[in-house]
Amino acid sequence: MATAFREDYLSNVPKISEECDAETLGFESRLRASWSRSLAVLTAFDRACFELGDAAAQHLNASADEVGRAKAIAVVNLQARCLRVAGEILALMRAGYADGAYARWRTLHELAVVLRFIASATDEIATRFLLSRVCRDRKGANEYDLFAETLNLEPFEDGAKQALNIEADEVVRIYGKEMQDDWGWALPHFNLGSGSRITFEHIREAVKMDHWRPYSRMANDGIHASFVPHDVGLGVRSSKMPMHLVGPSDAGLVEPGRNMAITLCDVLTSVLLLKPTLDCLAFAKGLRAMVVDVQDALIADQKEWDARARI
Repeated sequence: MATAFREDYLSNVPKISEECDAETLGFESRLRASWSRSLAVLTAFDRACFELGDAAAQHLNASADEVGRAKAIAVVNLQARCLRVAGEILALMRAGYADGAYARWRTLHELAVVLRFIASATDEIATRFLLSRVCRDRKGANEYDLFAETLNLEPFEDGAKQALNIEADEVVRIYGKEMQDDWGWALPHFNLGSGSRITFEHIREAVKMDHWRPYSRMANDGIHASFVPHDVGLGVRSSKMPMHLVGPSDAGLVEPGRNMAITLCDVLTSVLLLKPTLDCLAFAKGLRAMVVDVQDALIADQKEWDARARI
């Protein structure tokens, strides 16, 4: 039975693939028609951020001696990751996966918080952030070796593992044992007692972004394995019947689109204002105006979507 089941599908791969492609193209065409203004404005906003981010990175790298070399490296790296994640959010929205897009916004939010924190902190904090990767790599290497046999993988070569241990030990010796914790690199910024552990919440509160906590908590439903009722989620909004959503939906694009625009604007503004010029200030103001355009388009499309759903 198992063989017949498998062969039935494998023998029809071209037909199944063609049918699925046609279904996907049809759905995405209908979704674009429903959210045409929003997706168009968001695409333009994303492109503006991409191009402005490239110019901001070049400007920051040229000013690294004044800003701090470690800070410039860290901020440019985080900005690039933010832009990539924003592209992923937009791709998921276009494909009808609002809850997946919201989950990726949760990642964008965390990156934005850390970027703002490093942008406002000392170059020493930025250096610690960069070097914390060594300790994370050692932790990852140890976990890899622990399960290498189970996963049928080759273990680390002794020389590579030894070199990584030497490097990580040196980081800990110079900067402290807290560097082995996920957020320990940020410890000197806070006046906490000996043995205290830094969490993401410490960093989020330090940059006054803790008001985003309700949104990030909601986005966690798309990340963690906690129980989520079948009628909870962006993609099942206004559903007229009980359903477990297992595919795309044309509902719920407002939250990921709005949050992406606001967060990406915050990211670019943080980068532009590290070494501000009149042009930087003008671009930052222009981005804020574009965020309003994005929100207006999303609200207009949502109102039309709601009207159709009531019919």
